[in-house]
Amino acid sequence: AETPEPDQTLANFAHIVEAVGGRATFFELLGERPDVLRMFSDFAGWSTFLVDRFHDFPGLPDDIIDGLNQHHRKPIHLHAEARSLAHGLADPGEPLAHLFAREEAMVAIRDLAGLPQEEVGERLTVLCEAVTETLLTGLTRTRARAWGLPHDPAGRPTRFAIIALGKLGGRELSYASDMDVIFVCDPGGTCAKIDRDGQEFWFRVAQDVIRTMTDKRIGELDARLRPWGDSGELVCTTTALERYWSDPKDLWERLAMVRAAHFAGDPRLGAEVVELLRRQALGAPLPTDAAA
Repeated sequence: AETPEPDQTLANFAHIVEAVGGRATFFELLGERPDVLRMFSDFAGWSTFLVDRFHDFPGLPDDIIDGLNQHHRKPIHLHAEARSLAHGLADPGEPLAHLFAREEAMVAIRDLAGLPQEEVGERLTVLCEAVTETLLTGLTRTRARAWGLPHDPAGRPTRFAIIALGKLGGRELSYASDMDVIFVCDPGGTCAKIDRDGQEFWFRVAQDVIRTMTDKRIGELDARLRPWGDSGELVCTTTALERYWSDPKDLWERLAMVRAAHFAGDPRLGAEVVELLRRQALGAPLPTDAAA
């Protein structure tokens, strides 16, 4: 009765019950623990979007209870758990999607209990970092087994990084936010096993990451703020990025780079790209009509 739409809350609670099925222990817990009953009532009352996750991931209510009982767990532990779940799997998408759904729901429950909003954004960002980095590592390894990792003429492997922008770069994600990113790689390079260049290798890897995250409903990586927008390459080389930002750009596009940060992939390349953006996108003088 204390939720915004009691009838909708009841309908959502019924969806949770359907997802749980006949596991008596769950219903015994609701009878014995008023705090757990209140927790799921709040969840049903405030988040139809997240309640729908229970149908997609059977067993999620039990996982949530187990996770909330582990008070010692810190968000940073998600990276280790994600790597452990994906270890040895050709397609780690399914277990990582379950991890994402569980942690997203736990953040929402803590949010309803009064978790500060800056911490909500931070936890959601760490979750996306852990899942994306693990997916990227696994999908790169899979592609490399078929094509060979690209190397430059000096024999060094070419690098790849994902740069976060907007809410993602500012570590203040909200639920179901699009994640604005730029995919960047070193120029050149040749794959060892087949006649393909390095940029095509990383293009395919970026496609694989986007497709897996979308198909598994983990999140949507949005690369439309890359150089030249939709008409530009999905994965931009550092050379092309520097060329693009060497010319003056509209103020709105420069402002879009304000929260650029390394998100996944090679950290040195990520730092180099962020420094380039700060120097060329943010360091140039403002136009005379900037204030207006």
